[in-house]
Amino acid sequence: MEEFSGERFLVYRSCIEGKEVLDIRTFVEGDGASYVCQVQIGDDDETGDVYSVLVSLAPAIATPPNRMELMFFLVRANPSTDFLEELQDGRQTKSFLASKDVRGSILNLICSVSCELLNVAKPEVVHYMTAEAYLPDKALRKYATLCDALKTVGYEGREVDVYLGNHKWVLRRIVA
Repeated sequence: MEEFSGERFLVYRSCIEGKEVLDIRTFVEGDGASYVCQVQIGDDDETGDVYSVLVSLAPAIATPPNRMELMFFLVRANPSTDFLEELQDGRQTKSFLASKDVRGSILNLICSVSCELLNVAKPEVVHYMTAEAYLPDKALRKYATLCDALKTVGYEGREVDVYLGNHKWVLRRIVA
């Protein structure tokens, strides 16, 4: 990792639909570090909207040290109008991610970036949960796929809880 103005950067390069990706930026806050990666996945020439995947890993609130929460979502932004929208539901993304292959590539990107963030942060425990309550089984599959991906980088865990319709996964690091 290289130091730059007090922030640490880890370059993560991948390709989706022929576009190179951005850096993983690490921001240090308080006792722990928060890790954020935003990867541009497309743009709309007519509207000027830019679409990206955002994955973050941050210290979990009100938990023992070295436990982090993983979050991910898509972002639609328009730099010329300052418009910004978080897209956390597949119903919101179907209009511009109609292809099953493209949605699969984006899920693979989310899994890859999440694994990279865990490799950098090395939290003892990581958890994540559904952004929306009462999701159908089809929508829950992406969370199970993410759990399987995290297991490939030294974590073990599973879905542990459903509370008010939100599902939660917890994984513990098993590799030093």
